[in-house]
Amino acid sequence: MTTVKCPVCAIDLPSDAINDHLDKSCTLAKSPSKPRTSAIQNQIKNENGDWSFMTPASGSVSGSKTKKRKSASKSDAKKPASRVDDNDKDNDNDKNDSDSDLEIIPTQSKKKKAENTTHRQNKQKTDVPPAPIFTTKATQSTPNNLIQAQPLAERVRPTTIDGYVGQEDLMGENGILRSMILSDNIPSSIFWGPPGSGKTTLARIIAHRSNAKLKELSATNSGVAEAKQILDQAKTTLKLNGTRTILFIDEIHRYSKSQQDTFLPYMESGACVVIGATTENPSFKINNALLSRCHVYCLTKLSGEDITTMLRNALHKWRDQNAHHAHQAIEEIIDADFLRYLSSISDGDGRAALNSLEMVLRAVEIRHRSTTTKPTTKEDLLGSLKRSMVLKYDRDGDFHYDSISAFHKAVRGSCVDGALYWLARMVEAGEDALYIARRMVVIASEDVGMADCAALPLATATYQACQFIGLPECRINLAHCTVYLAEAAKSIRSYVGYNNAVDAVRNHPQYPVPIHLRNAPTQLMKSLGYGREYLYNPAYAHPVHQEYFPHDLPHDARLINREHKVHDQQLLDEWEKESVSVKSGDGQLHQQESSVQPAKCPKGLGK
Repeated sequence: MTTVKCPVCAIDLPSDAINDHLDKSCTLAKSPSKPRTSAIQNQIKNENGDWSFMTPASGSVSGSKTKKRKSASKSDAKKPASRVDDNDKDNDNDKNDSDSDLEIIPTQSKKKKAENTTHRQNKQKTDVPPAPIFTTKATQSTPNNLIQAQPLAERVRPTTIDGYVGQEDLMGENGILRSMILSDNIPSSIFWGPPGSGKTTLARIIAHRSNAKLKELSATNSGVAEAKQILDQAKTTLKLNGTRTILFIDEIHRYSKSQQDTFLPYMESGACVVIGATTENPSFKINNALLSRCHVYCLTKLSGEDITTMLRNALHKWRDQNAHHAHQAIEEIIDADFLRYLSSISDGDGRAALNSLEMVLRAVEIRHRSTTTKPTTKEDLLGSLKRSMVLKYDRDGDFHYDSISAFHKAVRGSCVDGALYWLARMVEAGEDALYIARRMVVIASEDVGMADCAALPLATATYQACQFIGLPECRINLAHCTVYLAEAAKSIRSYVGYNNAVDAVRNHPQYPVPIHLRNAPTQLMKSLGYGREYLYNPAYAHPVHQEYFPHDLPHDARLINREHKVHDQQLLDEWEKESVSVKSGDGQLHQQESSVQPAKCPKGLGK
C-alpha cells in the first residue's frame, strides 16, 4: 500500500487516509513508529503564516462549490506527498488549488472508508494490548453482589418445611397444607393473611419441595400480558416434557376482576398451578370464578413465641454468614429479653421483626468500628425502636371495619373502658373523626333508642362539633359522647320493630290501603268514600280503636313491636352487687377475681 507523509506532523499514513487524518486535526491513525515533531510543526507554521496552507488559496474562492467538496480520487491518493520546504514552495503554488491534497474535503463515504481502514489497522496490531480503563483489586461476581444487597429477611428465608415457623394449623404435624406439600399435590390456592405472615415463604417452599418450576410475579409492577406469557410457556413446557409450573402472584388483589379472568382457562386445564397472595379479603377483591377454582388458606398473625423463634434462627444464620463482625458487642446487647421485646413490638409481622433485628445489628457494628462515638447501649436501641413503631391501620381495609365494629359492640355492652380503647385506636391511627361520629349517631337510635332520647341530640351535636373543630381537639367531644352512650340505658324497641315491619312487607303481598285511611283531596274521592269512616283521634275524649293495617294482612304479621328487653336499673344494681362485686373493708365495691364465675343474669334483665 502506498504511504504518504503528513505535511503537519510528519507521520507516514496510507494514501487513502491522509485527507481524513488532516480533517481530524492529525488525530487519526497516528503511527507509533515516528513521534510527532514539534520543530517541524513550528517550521511549517512559520513558513506558511499561521497554518495558512490549511486554508484554500485566494484563487480558489472564485471556483465552483463542487471543487471545494471534491473527494480525493484513487489516482490522486497514489501520488506521494512530499514534505513542504522552501525549495518546492513555489512549485506547489503553481499547481491547481483543486488538485492539492490539503484542499480536498472528504465526503461521507470517504470518511467511512477511512474509518474502516483505521479499524483494520488497529485490529492488525495484536502485539499491543489495549489499556484498561480502570483496575480493581478483586472483582466480585454479580450474584454475590445481589445476595449481599438483600435484606436480612430475604437472606434467612427458610426453604424447607422444617424451617418454617408459625401457622401450626396449616403447617403443623397434622396440617392439611403440610400433607399436600409432602405429597407434591398442590392445587391452585390463595394465601390470605397480613403482611409478614409467611405467604411468600410458603410459595417458595412449595416450589423447592415440588418438581415444578417456580415463576414469581408481583401485581404491583407486572401486567397481565407478562403473566399470560408465563402461562403460555407453562402450557408448552407441560406438553413437551411434563414439567409443571407454579406461578406465584404476590398482591394478586391489585389485578382487577376482569384481569383475573385471564388465569381461568389455564387453571381449568391444569396447565399451570396459580398461587396468589393477598392481604385483602378475597371475598371482596378476588373474582368469584377464580375463588371457586382455588383453595383459600387463611394465615394469621404470628404469635410472640413464633417471632422469637424466627429471630433466634435468623441471628444464628447471621453469625454463620458474618464471622468477622463484632460478635462480642452483639452478644452483650441482643439477649433473650431483647429478642422478646422485638417480638412484642412487631405486631405479629415477621418481616418487621427481622428488619428491626437487622437495624440493630448494623447499628452495633457501625458503633463498634467507630473510634469517635461511644458504644451502643441496650437502652439507646430500645428507645430508638420504640420511636420507630408505627400504628398499622388501613382506612380501606378489614381492620378499618373491624375496629369500628369493636367500638360499636363495646358501647352496646356498656363497657366504657373498651369503647374508649377502640376509640383511641382509631383516632391515633388517623381515622376520620366524622366517620366515628356518624356511627355514634346510629348507636344513639339503634341501641339507646327510647331508653334515653337525649342520646340522639348529643350524638348529632358531637358530629357538628367534629365538623367545626376537627382533630385533634374534637377527640374530647368524641370521648364525651362515647362515655354517655356507653353508660346510657339501652332499648332496641324502635330498631327491632322496624325490622319486623320490613319482614312483614317483604313476606306478604302489597295489600291496598284501607279506604278509611286514604286521603280525599278532591270531591270525587270523597264521593267514593275515601276517608269517610276515619275517626279523628283528638276529637274524642276516650281512646279510639280502629284498624290501621290492611284488612287482608294476617294477624301474626301485625305483631310488629313484640316483646323486648326491659332495662330495670334497680334490679341490675342488686344483681351486680350480689354476683359481680364484693364489698371490702373500706366500704367500696371491688370486682371479684376472674376465677369467680358471675351468676346468670336474672329474669327480666336479658334473654
